[in-house]
Amino acid sequence: MRESGIEVVGDVPTGTHFCHFYKSKEDLLDILLPYFRAGLESNEFCMWVTSQPLGVEEARAALARAVPNFNSYLTMGQIEILDYSEWYTKSGQFVAETVLENWAAKAGLARERGFSGTRVSGNTFWLDKKDWRDFAEYEAMINGCLKQHDMIALCSYSLDNCAAPEFIDVIRNHEFALVRRDKKWDLIESLEARETRQAARRSEEQFRAIFEGAAIGVALVGMDGKLVKANPALQGMLGYTREELTSMSFAGFTHPDDIRKDTRVYRQMAAGKRDYYQTEKRLLRKGGSLFWGNLTVSLVRYSAGEPQLAIAMVENIDGRKRAEEIASRHSALLLGINRILREALAAETEEHLGQVCLAVAEELTQSRLGFIGEIGAGGKFHDIAISDAGWERYDMYDKTGRQPPPRNLSSAGIHWAVLSSGRSLLTNDPSSHAASIGITDGHPPMTSFLGAPLLQDGKTIGMIGLANKEAGYTKEDMETLEAVSSAVVEALMRRRAEEALRRSEERLQRSQEIAHLGSWELDLARNELIWSDEVYRLFGLQPGQFGATYEAFLEAVHPDDREAVDAAYSTSISEGRDSYEIEHRIVRRSTGEIRYVHERCEHLRDSSGNILRSAGMVQDITDRKRAEESLRESEEKFRTIVETANEGVWAVDAERRTTYLNQKMAEILGTATEEVLGGTGFRFLDEQGRAAADERFERMRQGVGDTREMKLTRADGSHV
Repeated sequence: MRESGIEVVGDVPTGTHFCHFYKSKEDLLDILLPYFRAGLESNEFCMWVTSQPLGVEEARAALARAVPNFNSYLTMGQIEILDYSEWYTKSGQFVAETVLENWAAKAGLARERGFSGTRVSGNTFWLDKKDWRDFAEYEAMINGCLKQHDMIALCSYSLDNCAAPEFIDVIRNHEFALVRRDKKWDLIESLEARETRQAARRSEEQFRAIFEGAAIGVALVGMDGKLVKANPALQGMLGYTREELTSMSFAGFTHPDDIRKDTRVYRQMAAGKRDYYQTEKRLLRKGGSLFWGNLTVSLVRYSAGEPQLAIAMVENIDGRKRAEEIASRHSALLLGINRILREALAAETEEHLGQVCLAVAEELTQSRLGFIGEIGAGGKFHDIAISDAGWERYDMYDKTGRQPPPRNLSSAGIHWAVLSSGRSLLTNDPSSHAASIGITDGHPPMTSFLGAPLLQDGKTIGMIGLANKEAGYTKEDMETLEAVSSAVVEALMRRRAEEALRRSEERLQRSQEIAHLGSWELDLARNELIWSDEVYRLFGLQPGQFGATYEAFLEAVHPDDREAVDAAYSTSISEGRDSYEIEHRIVRRSTGEIRYVHERCEHLRDSSGNILRSAGMVQDITDRKRAEESLRESEEKFRTIVETANEGVWAVDAERRTTYLNQKMAEILGTATEEVLGGTGFRFLDEQGRAAADERFERMRQGVGDTREMKLTRADGSHV
């Protein structure tokens, strides 16, 4: 709706074509002066085509008295005042098509210059009777032009020149007419025109109610990007008054990084290349604070299709964007932690794991450099990882692959503040921080710093230090780093536990190889048998060649021992025993060689006493068995030689008890073998012989051999 400036008329919609009848110059000025003043103050282009009884100069002077700062409007070309001869009859005669084309051109130029519309008025006093019919047709034709080009028009008719037929033509060609009666202006209109105007007014009131009461920000925007009108919600959202906003464009409260894209798209729409666009952008409040807005802009066209203005709607989506940012940050954090924990198992070295952990921390916080350090033996601090950017600028250590030397914590500055307190530290001005002691020669400059302790069971074991985030660190960055630091501790401890387990398993495997000792476990419910590497080697099998079941194990047992082995295992279960042991033979599949093994099994039970698993060990005792067999054979051979020897053989232990006596020696002593075994034999020696025997035993304890002759007393008392 457009403000007419005329009290009896009020606001009118774009395209309104009305007239007024006058009798005097005062009648003309009484209507036209407020009409043009309202247009000028609403940033409309105005054009007044005069005729008698009011000339151009008189009209200009009257406006100068009625409109504040009129000369500035005149100077900037917002209003033109022409004589009818310069407009209607410029070619020497009135040509309706030419005049309509000129009106359209003026309205187009007004839009290009950024005016919000065009307002015109023409005085018809110049009309001759011969031109009346053509002008009446022109008045009927102009209605379409006005709506198409965002214009309103007020035509002036002299009552002295209008007879009844002309009066009726004028009324017919205009939406309504103004006539002065008893110093009061009356509005004359047909019933149809009245209903149309009332409907337009209701529509305008509805739009205004929606516009003013909308919960989201709404603005009418000119094709130059400047705001024509802004509703209270947008004013409150941005913190500007209505007057301040109508002097601004959207670029005035758009984040600098979003202006270029927004301007490019709006220009496309202003050129008629698109009817709407939607975007999410950052908006700046009057105080400088930032919020996210969802902007939807729709183009309003003239009836001919030319862009007229835009309706912009702004919804504050700051809460949603922050929720999305939190979700995105948490998602990135989870991915980063997952990467760290995955690398804890896959990394070949602890240094590689440390670099991965540091890379994750730097990426999540957009840091340019950083380190991960640990408090080692003696309380000194050593680096687990330093970012590549740090290595490139850090002259304190060289990057030759050797571990950097540990540093004293007392020289750590703000690092020490983290380590000593066990709390995170954030500063975007490190040099001014109370704990700062400056930086050493060669250390990269620091514009911001974020540190978090590495905590294990509540004890500080190290820290992560990050620096130089371009926009400065936030509380959210601190929370992220604290979560990462927990994952780093978990990863390092897991890595070290895995490494210790691996070394333990290597030692166990090596010990099993040396001792020819393997281990196994049988899950009774699943009938799944697990062998250690040494068991596979003992049985001459590869993992892929073995069915990993109890039955497959029995197949590897020597056929002659299979039944006994199965019985030993089955009986231990049926009789409720906790363990059993057995020695048996196996047949190596790879070579067919027969080997001897010793097995020991223990059963593992649940809380109800039911056996769940059986675990055991198997040891290759083939060498022992062969040694025992060789010893047995050797002993048999030795016994045969000794028993058949023609000399007496008498063996005693360290306690001087007789352990062996061959038949020949028994004959020499004149007694039976059984009589001597287990005794000391001193009864066969005299006192001198006993002393000699004591001396001989002592020498033998010292590893000194001895050969001598001794006097023995036989059982019958005789001597030999």
